[in-house]
Amino acid sequence: MIANKLYKLLASTFVPDVAKNMEKEGTFNFGDDVEVDANANPHVIVEDRGSDVTIYSFAGMAVLFAGLPVFEFRKLLHERGDDYNLVFFRDVNRSAYLTKPDGTAGGPEFFMEEIDRISKQLGSRYNVALGASAGGAMAFYMALKCDMDQIVTFSPVLTRDVYTDWSYVVRNLGNIPKLIREPQAYAEVSLMTLAALAIKRKIHSKFDNRMWRDVNNMYIEMESPRPLATIYHGERCLPDCVTAQRLAHLEEVKVVPVNTGRHNCAAIIKREGKMGAAVLDEVKRGIEIRGMRPAITEEEAPAAQVSGA
Repeated sequence: MIANKLYKLLASTFVPDVAKNMEKEGTFNFGDDVEVDANANPHVIVEDRGSDVTIYSFAGMAVLFAGLPVFEFRKLLHERGDDYNLVFFRDVNRSAYLTKPDGTAGGPEFFMEEIDRISKQLGSRYNVALGASAGGAMAFYMALKCDMDQIVTFSPVLTRDVYTDWSYVVRNLGNIPKLIREPQAYAEVSLMTLAALAIKRKIHSKFDNRMWRDVNNMYIEMESPRPLATIYHGERCLPDCVTAQRLAHLEEVKVVPVNTGRHNCAAIIKREGKMGAAVLDEVKRGIEIRGMRPAITEEEAPAAQVSGA
């Protein structure tokens, strides 16, 4: 497979340690199915702190790293979570949440049901979706589908075209000036592009062309009030700039360029020690703008209490 060979070449050249791990674990072979034990590798963790605010964190697919995707933002939210309820999701199959944890079709519906179940149990009056990359797309999608109040994302991939349409593929892979000036950023965007192409092909072949929804247009076409949204993105990362600018004209959207050409702008923010403010200050800003929803009455409150997930 040409894409696998090119992916391996880029990774070996620019991120050799990551490439070594990927070679060992077989994650260069995008076309291969990976067996996932849903019991040994849970897809969700729920932490009920009795708060009126819940943050739902959606991990990305970790296509630039070896190993099972982690529960992202967990350390940050534990250290500075202001006692919010915390829910962490991850896509154990790296399928952009299109599959269930057991690998079968119907992922979006499965995760909607999970969020509905958890939100009823927690009973929060303000709900926030948080995510990066594919996790950012999931944060947007679930915020719209599950009536959440706010979205905080880092380089969300809201439409597939910026990484898979050939006009963008050529520009992403053929950006020689970027290769010279920011070789790591060039490698990262190129690896993302190749991985997106491989994942697209895999999903098409396995699930009858059932790709991720166009979350960008879903958000635009939604009747107000839309969830408030914050989009951080690398200011020199072409696909992510395009994604952010498509929504920048909406009053509910705050776009924050980050001084990098990388797709993983969250790594830059974290390195600068600003991740806590990037997430939690935005949550506080959203609460100040929108306010809490009315408290649930005793008659409306669900009988079940969260004991874990």
